[in-house]
Amino acid sequence: MWEYYRKQYAVDSTQALRVMKYLTGEWLPSYHPEYGPKTWPYYILQGSSDLDVWANARQKLQTYHPRLAEIYFADVDHYGHSGDWNAYTQAIRTADSIVGMLWDFVQSDNIFRGKTTILVSNDHGRHLDGVSTGFVGHGDGCWGCRRIMFIGIGANVAKSSRLFEQKTLLDIAPTIGAILQFATPYASGRPITNALTSVHFKTSPSVPHAFSLLQNYPNPFNPTTQIVYSLPFTLHTSLKVYDLLDREVAVLVNEQKPAGRHSVTWDASRFSSGIYFCTLQAGTFRETKRMILLK
Repeated sequence: MWEYYRKQYAVDSTQALRVMKYLTGEWLPSYHPEYGPKTWPYYILQGSSDLDVWANARQKLQTYHPRLAEIYFADVDHYGHSGDWNAYTQAIRTADSIVGMLWDFVQSDNIFRGKTTILVSNDHGRHLDGVSTGFVGHGDGCWGCRRIMFIGIGANVAKSSRLFEQKTLLDIAPTIGAILQFATPYASGRPITNALTSVHFKTSPSVPHAFSLLQNYPNPFNPTTQIVYSLPFTLHTSLKVYDLLDREVAVLVNEQKPAGRHSVTWDASRFSSGIYFCTLQAGTFRETKRMILLK
């Protein structure tokens, strides 16, 4: 999400913070040709406790007032794995109090106040009592491991709202994109818009927020049909038609295409009735729609 944000807004790293204590190998940056090192966040890896992380985060928030920041508190997981119940529950209380201090800080800051959204979540659940090692471990498919908390407060959160449908960790980055109006084209989750007040993607009719291939229209068709697809970035794009035997029968697009909404008409007058498949390939995005030709 830091890379999406920095690329689309062309801001320096101080506007996209990642703050945590000293750990090794916790964050894996991308080397995607469209992103990579030039879009990495300001990564602060210092201290030995969550309180150290909060002190570092507060200082950087005061100095840079970034639009996007993640503060990672690792002590709860650390003390959980230690097997010390008292230390584990104390770490939970400490993390909870830091979230309160963060909210108080935001409300006291002239730049952040009234404009900031805070989302609180954890990266995994933990075993239930009686499952494997209980609170000490995590990582399987049990009820506890597969459930996390997700709490939001602030400018873009719908007050007193509670969601009861299933959401996943994959939905968090697109949700942040919706709040800050940047696209997350390679994310597989969906924004949790029903938890938010009115938000708008950074988009226009000519600049979509994500890749998409719409169902052709009309469908069924005879002999022509329109195929519409959207690109959030300029990419080499192919749009091809295959038959039921997976044989390529038509190449509608095979070139660099600009960001935007595109339309192609397929004239299938020389083809026989049947089922065909239209596949859009743009970067790592790939989607296929089934089309029915009736003559």
